[in-house]
Amino acid sequence: MNFAARKLLFSLLIFSLFPLSLCARPFILVLSQDDLLNTPTSPDDSPPAADSAPNESPDWDEFGDSDAAQSEEELDPGSWRPIFEPDPFKADPATHPDDGYYSTVSKLIKSVSSGDTALMDAAVSEIEDSASRGLPHARSVLGFLYGTGQMRKQNKAKAFAYHYFAAEGGNMQSKMALAYTYFRQDMFDKAVKLYSELAEAAVNSFLISRDSPVIEAVRIHSGAEENKEALRKSRGEEDEDFQILEYQAQKGNSAAMYKLGLFYYFGLRGLRRDHAKALSWFLKALEKGEPRAMELLGEIYARGAGVERNYTKALEWLTLAAKQDHYSAYNGIGYLYVKGYGVEKKNYTKVRMHWDEFGDSDAAQSEEELDPGSWRPIFEPDPFKADPATHPDDGYYSTVSKLIKSVSSGDTALMDAAVSEIEDSASRGLPHARSVLGFLYGTGQMRKQNKAKAFAYHYFAAEGGNMQSKMALAYTYFRQDMFDKAVKLYSELAEAAVNSFLISRDSPVIEAVRIHSGAEENKEALRKSRGEEDEDFQILEYQAQKGNSAAMYKLGLFYYFGLRGLRRDHAKALSWFLKALEKGEPRAMELLGEIYARGAGVERNYTKALEWLTLAAKQDHYSAYNGIGYLYVKGYGVEKKNYTKAKEYFEKAADNQDGGGHYNLGVMYLKGIGVKRDVKLACQYFIFAANAGQPKAFYQLGKMFHTGVGLKKNLPRATALYKLVAERGPWSSLSRWALESYLRGDVGKAFFLYSRMAELGYEVAQSNAAWILDKYGERSMCMGESGLCTNAERHQRAHSLWWQASEQGNEHAALLIGDAYYYGQGTERDYERAAEAYKHARSQSNAQAMFNLGYMHEHGHGLPLDLHLAKRYYDQALEIDSAAKLPVTLALTSLWIRKNYADGFLVHIIDSLPEAYPKVEEWVDTVLLDEGNATILTLFVCLLTVLYLRERQRRHAVAAPDAMAALHHPNEHVAPPM
Repeated sequence: MNFAARKLLFSLLIFSLFPLSLCARPFILVLSQDDLLNTPTSPDDSPPAADSAPNESPDWDEFGDSDAAQSEEELDPGSWRPIFEPDPFKADPATHPDDGYYSTVSKLIKSVSSGDTALMDAAVSEIEDSASRGLPHARSVLGFLYGTGQMRKQNKAKAFAYHYFAAEGGNMQSKMALAYTYFRQDMFDKAVKLYSELAEAAVNSFLISRDSPVIEAVRIHSGAEENKEALRKSRGEEDEDFQILEYQAQKGNSAAMYKLGLFYYFGLRGLRRDHAKALSWFLKALEKGEPRAMELLGEIYARGAGVERNYTKALEWLTLAAKQDHYSAYNGIGYLYVKGYGVEKKNYTKVRMHWDEFGDSDAAQSEEELDPGSWRPIFEPDPFKADPATHPDDGYYSTVSKLIKSVSSGDTALMDAAVSEIEDSASRGLPHARSVLGFLYGTGQMRKQNKAKAFAYHYFAAEGGNMQSKMALAYTYFRQDMFDKAVKLYSELAEAAVNSFLISRDSPVIEAVRIHSGAEENKEALRKSRGEEDEDFQILEYQAQKGNSAAMYKLGLFYYFGLRGLRRDHAKALSWFLKALEKGEPRAMELLGEIYARGAGVERNYTKALEWLTLAAKQDHYSAYNGIGYLYVKGYGVEKKNYTKAKEYFEKAADNQDGGGHYNLGVMYLKGIGVKRDVKLACQYFIFAANAGQPKAFYQLGKMFHTGVGLKKNLPRATALYKLVAERGPWSSLSRWALESYLRGDVGKAFFLYSRMAELGYEVAQSNAAWILDKYGERSMCMGESGLCTNAERHQRAHSLWWQASEQGNEHAALLIGDAYYYGQGTERDYERAAEAYKHARSQSNAQAMFNLGYMHEHGHGLPLDLHLAKRYYDQALEIDSAAKLPVTLALTSLWIRKNYADGFLVHIIDSLPEAYPKVEEWVDTVLLDEGNATILTLFVCLLTVLYLRERQRRHAVAAPDAMAALHHPNEHVAPPM
């Protein structure tokens, strides 16, 4: 494709594929020609030599490599990861020297799960104490608690203050919260500042973890019902579909092996990433003739994901994958050449950079350094590290574990104790404890909501390096349109997220599962999130075990990417890929090349990576070309770097719509690597890559909008793009733990974790938390200042969460906001504001909103009484959704009666039905369960019929005397003779 030869049309839809998107709706980026800047190219008109050096030294390397010394803890200080995913090689987070923050947060979470209000109060008190001593992370937690009114009376001012000071202290969650706050309020100058910082941190996290970001944001609802299908697919190895796929792989199905390799490699479908399992499945798939595994093997060796980094093997596998026409392998090969990995030594001066845009990393940073204070050690303990309860961070992890346990058990004493410990840690200046307090005060959990305190805690937690507080602060600024502050935080967080992709050596996969659909549980979505427990997965596994190569490959994918509730398992993924390959499944070649290039579950071997990628490319797997190009651009697995060949492979991948090829070409033109520098052309490539769901392309475009390089400076757009990337950082793993808790029936813990994510600006978490409040009542373990929330408090919090979700494009949330104002649930009844909310949902083609607007016009509630407009809205609702035929028919019947019987008896009956309907609906739901709605509609039709006949009989009775009089005086009714 010759981009330079055609005029650029910038009216593009930038969207992420389902695993990569957390947005309620596709992200739209519409650019005009005026948005582009005529950036001068290199003064030298002649193209540079194939191996010439880039023209500039970037702050970070767009090719995606990182030798940064930052750890994940440094990127996300105060992260709750040690609580949820403790590292067995490290000490218990409860003993972490960070002044009891983790033990206090653990205690707080435990109190939420257990319902132990005493423990909850104690934990919050500890967080307050820690926050008072200046601990940023504790301030972040307080910002959260006050911001959401959890455990403290909601106080937005206090929440903002705590988040602000936590963010200043380095807490990334508070930065996210502040950025979102600014974003919501269109304060883009502040929001873009935070989100740019957060996005940069996210990007850094991609590099440091050596994994691309995979976030399965599961909506536990679909509408107002539990999203059972989404939840089922998030159960990991418990999902029946996964078990079937695993069974199929065990029976020799190469495709299932490859798919399993993918699931474990990327941590898809509720699986934890497991590079060893992914590698094992890819190798087995390859043995069975699955060529797609080649590219992933090349990536595994290139990244050193679970194996010793071996660029030679990586190049070999990527080359093989590319030969099988796996064109993304060309991108990997090009990456190797542009970096000089696996090939001869680079011939240009080494560029100083924080991370490499091509996506490689030998960084010393760990995931804990990227997301310090993370709760991962609590939810995903590393068997090779010490119990987080013994972590040297001064009891932080043990306290947070205690807090989470209290939430599950409802043990209020344990909850109070945990919060008190967190307050104590925060008072001693522990940033992570401050972040937890910011959360508690921001959401009003276990402490009276106080937005000012929440902001302050998050601010100081962020200053202390806590990434969750940075996220919270960034989101706070984002909601308030303070884009100058939000962009700073989000850029930092986005860079950390990108670093995490590289360090984990996995690409980001986020399955955003909504646990509800409308007003019901999203059973299908939940079912598909159950991992190996899912029936479909088990069928797939069965097929794989029976020798189905496609099922093997699919299992490899599930394990490689961690899809459908599975945890990433590189060993399983590799095994399934190899089995699929043995069975003649060529698609495994490409992933095998990626596995060896990344070192995901195997020793890094660029030579093997190149071989597999080459084989995959020969099979027309065009993404393998991208892998091969990566190897050439990095010099991995080849004789030496060769930018010319790298560009050729990238172009082959891009010509076949591979996003990786587009991205890497963009990097080459942005930096002038092997080509004449052309920023405008680089921007075009990044846009195409973003359209294909490349998170690093979002980051590059965010930087362009932020800095005004290549695109006109636009802080709101920069902030929004950084936010997309930042939300893929390691702190996004909260969504997986929340979903797993929900699937296990621990609604309290799920709500607590979703509330934490909601404060960080995740729309799916906001709607899931709101739905849990509406659906489960006291079971949600919604904790106020003095125990469980009252019905009014739950409605108010749900209303606030739905409102935030609606601000981020969730049309169902806008609909529920309208219902809240219409019925006065969680807020004062206000028909006009209800109409505004319904109009917002209508703008997104929501049939229910159109029906509601028609009803309001029919009755003159909040809108002018206009029967013609009412009919128009009813008709539009039917045009949008054919399922609305019955209610629309009844509504049109009501209009007809209203028009023909004005102030008659029937009209008064119809007007009284809405007041009686909720009580009738509640009774029917209780007695008749799922048949309630149908029964109500049937009864309503019968009632209308009876009332109509009764009214007709009454009118006949009134007319009868006149008829009799006419019989006795016929001449009065006879026309006079002519």
